[in-house]
Amino acid sequence: MEYDNEEYNWQPFLDVDAPFPGQVSPYATTVDETLTDIFSCLELKKEKDAIVDLGSGDGKIIHYAAIKYGIFGLGLDINPDLVAKAQRISTEQNVSHITQFLLKSFLDEDFDFSFCLAGQKRYPTVITMYLLPEALELLRPKLEEYVKSRSPNNNIIVISVLFKMEKWKPKRISDRGNVFYYNITSF
Repeated sequence: MEYDNEEYNWQPFLDVDAPFPGQVSPYATTVDETLTDIFSCLELKKEKDAIVDLGSGDGKIIHYAAIKYGIFGLGLDINPDLVAKAQRISTEQNVSHITQFLLKSFLDEDFDFSFCLAGQKRYPTVITMYLLPEALELLRPKLEEYVKSRSPNNNIIVISVLFKMEKWKPKRISDRGNVFYYNITSF
């Protein structure tokens, strides 16, 4: 399967002997321009919003949200080195009190998108992911169930970087065409 995009032209792959059981996407850090694209049309409010990044890697998306907007964030990844790096950066950036990084697969049956920070259970209003189409397809039913159950006012935004969600219609696409925004009306 080839993935062509005017700005990106590469063939993603996973080795047969992937270093992490259950790995469904390789690690790729989010570039600064993409961070700007992700957050450019979100109106985040510190007291109301929370973000979850699925396959968070080094935590760049969560750190950006915490530093720029002061919102609570959870990052999930199955690579222990990347989780440790994300936690270290949180401490260095003085946002460890509003960020959390877990060594966990977002495909685990018991993952329900919620997390506890500052003594309170939180549910995300924004879910981000930079994953291959195959991983997005595995995640799609779980996302649909969560958004339908938690979003009576269409206020949960699901963001996919670089790849579209199959069978969903984006509510918005970034100007560069690399970030896709969805909500409950997208499916």
